[in-house]
Amino acid sequence: MIRVVALALMLALLAGCAALQRDVEPPSVRLVGVELLQLGLMEQRFELALRVANPNDFRVPIKALEYAVFVNEQEFASGLSSESFELPALGEEVIRVQVGTQLLDNLQQLARWQRDPPQALDYRLEGRARLSSLPVWLPFEQAGRVALR
Repeated sequence: MIRVVALALMLALLAGCAALQRDVEPPSVRLVGVELLQLGLMEQRFELALRVANPNDFRVPIKALEYAVFVNEQEFASGLSSESFELPALGEEVIRVQVGTQLLDNLQQLARWQRDPPQALDYRLEGRARLSSLPVWLPFEQAGRVALR
């Protein structure tokens, strides 16, 4: 009998978490800056400035971010940040995170660009934000184009 009650309570708790997840809208995340931190032969490190906006009318505590940057549909760099922050209700924050890229992973794309220099670069930022209050990951994605000439 105790097992049945414990199982029922656990299912009710999981259903409650699922209901809360539907009520939290994912943040909007935009790439607003890129800075080169370290240029090495094998690895390069960049700092990204991300504008994270909260579309909810309540504060959203973020525990971690996982993200990747794609250039011309090929993954360029990725990273993970465990720095917690809180988004104000219907507000935004600019946060700075780091990404790493491997030169060897991008050599083919760089060779194509040297043979046929692109007029613009299409990029996409995608990832997910982990809430502090719930074991929930909220996805985000943003795309854009940077003119080179």
